[in-house]
Amino acid sequence: MCIRDRYQRRVHGTHYSCKISNFMKERMAQLILALTFAAVVMSAKIPLRIFDEKAELLLFPQPTSLRRGNVTLVIQDPCKFAFNIDEKKRTPEVAEIFDLYRKIIFPEDVASCAKSKRIRVAGGEVVTVSSISVDIEDAEAKFPTLSTDESYTLDLETSGLQLRAKTYVGFLRGIETFAQLVYRRKAKSGSGVEFYIPQTPIMIADAPVFAHRGLMLDTSRHFFSKETLKKLLDGLMFSKFSVFHWHLTDDDSYPMQLDAFPTLFEKAVFSPAERYTKADMKEILDHGRKRGLRIIPEIESPGHARSWSLDPSIYDIVTCPNGSSKGIPHGYLDPTMNRTYEVVGTMFKELFDMFPDEFVHVAGDEVEFDCWKKRQSIVDWMAEHNVSDFVALSQIYQDKQREVLKSLDAKRTLTYWIEERTDNMTYKDDDVLQTWGTVGNYSTLVERHPRNKWIISANDHLYLDCGTGNYFGGNSWCEPYKTWWQIYNLNLTSLVNPENILGAEAALWSELVTEDVLDAKLWPRLVALSEATWTPEFASKTSVARRLNAFGERLRERGYLVNPITAQWCEMNIEGCF
Repeated sequence: MCIRDRYQRRVHGTHYSCKISNFMKERMAQLILALTFAAVVMSAKIPLRIFDEKAELLLFPQPTSLRRGNVTLVIQDPCKFAFNIDEKKRTPEVAEIFDLYRKIIFPEDVASCAKSKRIRVAGGEVVTVSSISVDIEDAEAKFPTLSTDESYTLDLETSGLQLRAKTYVGFLRGIETFAQLVYRRKAKSGSGVEFYIPQTPIMIADAPVFAHRGLMLDTSRHFFSKETLKKLLDGLMFSKFSVFHWHLTDDDSYPMQLDAFPTLFEKAVFSPAERYTKADMKEILDHGRKRGLRIIPEIESPGHARSWSLDPSIYDIVTCPNGSSKGIPHGYLDPTMNRTYEVVGTMFKELFDMFPDEFVHVAGDEVEFDCWKKRQSIVDWMAEHNVSDFVALSQIYQDKQREVLKSLDAKRTLTYWIEERTDNMTYKDDDVLQTWGTVGNYSTLVERHPRNKWIISANDHLYLDCGTGNYFGGNSWCEPYKTWWQIYNLNLTSLVNPENILGAEAALWSELVTEDVLDAKLWPRLVALSEATWTPEFASKTSVARRLNAFGERLRERGYLVNPITAQWCEMNIEGCF
């Protein structure tokens, strides 16, 4: 087996072969054996999660309604713990989630049935439970929508454990809460581990305040593999997010397969290994469906379209594709060409055939008008049609694009990035506006577009790539780094009328982000947004720090590389620091 040079693969997109000496093979085998042994040892040391009986329950996000008591329930035998449901509703997706959460709640290294002697079977001195009853009114794992009911109730009492939900997605939200309520400690007798639920009876009635709770990830400036994205979707489910906004294309690359443009799939990618086939995208979409997540695609236009020019058949619709200064070249579609709208229609038809969500993101921001000025045919067309300025030309592109897309699917909701260069444009009342400006810009934008629905992505709170430099070695444009507390303290209803807020998205642009550092960029600070959009009341900093720290530990156990939110001493002494 040959190790390929990652740099060469990225630059040349070529597979290489090599010879490894017997000595090297021996050393590699020894290394693999050592790493395997280390992994086994480390996995055997998954920490106990001991609950302070005087503290609050370590739930993240906090449920909207919670009542609790003072009785501890001990799970009688984790090897035999049952998720009971009407067999007609035990769909393959429901069964998969039961299997996933069994491993999460009862990690195999401390609850292996093959090592059942390590498990303490509780005696009569405490109340024991052996199953949870699950009732899902509609257990079909459909592609979720903005209106999908995510509510659930969870009743954990001495008489039994009960999870109820109206939908499959509500069931996912509820079983995550249940998993967070199961703690583990050393058994009171013997050397085994005991799983228990403190402060029962616990009665939870829960549903999110905002339906749109998401993350935008840019996979065009650095490539993220299919498996990395599926793991990300798992993390979003664990955190009770509802949306993955997938920024698919940009100036840098166009890494998605479209049958109508095979040359794009060949030329507008970093390498043949770094692109998404239709089968890849279908698999990712299906994984999102099973994880209760909407996946909203974004094809950037009319700006950020340089990658389109790498297909010679559509090169002419892109202005300034080669750039004139150092850095990534930018390209802008020519709004005056009929061919532009033919290409846009063909692309989005294939996109609509693949992505079922009711929303599609069409971008629309950051058009550099100087580029349009340089194409004489555009200037002449504007004069002939009495188009006074380039904002008006942007409006023409937007209106024609909408006409094309609505002819393909009239029910699709169009979502736009909005910023200072586009805030004077006119939008239809059913368009959704997403702004990345600072919180100070919102009042002006909302005043100009009072009837539209909004997704909040304020860069001074929710841009996760900020504070780590730019690709020239300087500072990022949106300094400083956005901490978990800054994210949590974004008060959405102070920016937009609550009736006009769909929710919020954090954004991670990937100029300086690869899949190797993705976890550390996201977890656990992203989860602060989950509670800010789920729970109606703000909690104290002490409460958020304690619960977010605990959630970070859960993510670490589930295989994520998690940044600390504070010093280790503070992790052990939360009230001494917050």
